[in-house]
Amino acid sequence: MSRLAQPLDLPRRLSLSGQAADVIRKAVADGTWKEFLPSERRLCELLQVSRPTVRTALHLLEKEGLIEIQQGRRNRLKSLPKGGTGPASRLVGLVTREPVSHMSRNTFQWITEIQTHFAEQGFGTEIMVYPQTGVRTQRRKLEQFIRQSRVFCCVLISVAKEIQCWFQENKIPALVIGSCHPGVKLPSLDLDYRSVCRHAAGTFLAHGHRRLVLVVPDSGVAGDLTSEEGFREAALRHTGGDQAQVTIVRHNGTARQIGSKLDALFNSAQAPTALLVAKPQYVFIVLIYLLRRGLKVPESISLIARDPDHVFNLLAPPITHYVMKHDAFAHRLSRLMLRLVSHDYLAADPNLIRVCQMQRRAGIEIRILHLDRIPEMRKNTLFDFILFDNVVSYETTAGVWAGENRPIIVSTRLVLRPTTLTERVRRFQDLWDSADEWDEDVNDVPRSPR
Repeated sequence: MSRLAQPLDLPRRLSLSGQAADVIRKAVADGTWKEFLPSERRLCELLQVSRPTVRTALHLLEKEGLIEIQQGRRNRLKSLPKGGTGPASRLVGLVTREPVSHMSRNTFQWITEIQTHFAEQGFGTEIMVYPQTGVRTQRRKLEQFIRQSRVFCCVLISVAKEIQCWFQENKIPALVIGSCHPGVKLPSLDLDYRSVCRHAAGTFLAHGHRRLVLVVPDSGVAGDLTSEEGFREAALRHTGGDQAQVTIVRHNGTARQIGSKLDALFNSAQAPTALLVAKPQYVFIVLIYLLRRGLKVPESISLIARDPDHVFNLLAPPITHYVMKHDAFAHRLSRLMLRLVSHDYLAADPNLIRVCQMQRRAGIEIRILHLDRIPEMRKNTLFDFILFDNVVSYETTAGVWAGENRPIIVSTRLVLRPTTLTERVRRFQDLWDSADEWDEDVNDVPRSPR
């Protein structure tokens, strides 16, 4: 029998608190937190473990001399592992108004996909659910989240106008998942809910319905507000002999309030005959309400779901709903976010993007010209010209501008001289050859008016 010179380290099962300590230790080494650790409650949310587990992990780190636990105060970092303060932050924040557990299956699906894409590129993600309280409290929590977690860009998932404005005012790189509120110029990716709801109302009207109802959360989210606008637009455009009646039912998300508001409608002399419902979870609340009233879909009343859910197709008959290509949406979102984290920039002028999209649909080729490829061009001036069949040129000249102020047009003129037109054609061809083909998935359009 042989004897080992040194005893072997026996295999051992790692406890959950030990794994939590490892995660915190690595985050400190990477420079995620500089002076203080987040609160115990915040660590519970980040690590998805209980508070006793977090406390045990913190005591382990205290024994190692990594942190100093202070009762009633934030836990301070005493020393950092070898290697200094760690690399620059590579953390992307996902800011949302509702917990992940309350999100629809489709939303959870694309969030998981972009987290996977970020991880493959070496970026971490952290979800922040901002409180449904006053604006000042929300802004303070956002500041703490950005500063303490060292987040360098964010994905804003269906947030209110005040949150969008805060990111715009503080010039924090962000991509809005949803529509931008009026006055907010942040890059965004969303479904065209205005067109969807206008089409749904038009479909109801085409089938003879004249008392239409849109059931939508009272969220203040831009997508829901544009849904209301599109729904009303269809009624205003209705050219039939009898006038359509449109009602918007805004609710707080509870079955009690939804039922109470629908009771007021169905107990009236002009009960609705068609419903458009936003969000899958509220579709089922409305369905249960209708069944309790003895109303069948589609025999007694028509119903369309604004948003898709795979369960809708499992019912008999299936619930009529709009379909989106989730894989394509998640892929486009991932490309946009990787572009944002790589270049710290995305186009912030939705109107310019919309013009380019309209031109492309009309068969016009679009290219993007980056001024850094033309060093001889003065970037603080604007010189623009348009060629008409190489026969006449229309040009504008602007004065200089500084900062974000728009230039002032100082002259416009038509040019007919053949030699000047020839030079314009040559110059335009040089610019065209230097430009890149516009990728609509990336929406990389220069900020207007540059």
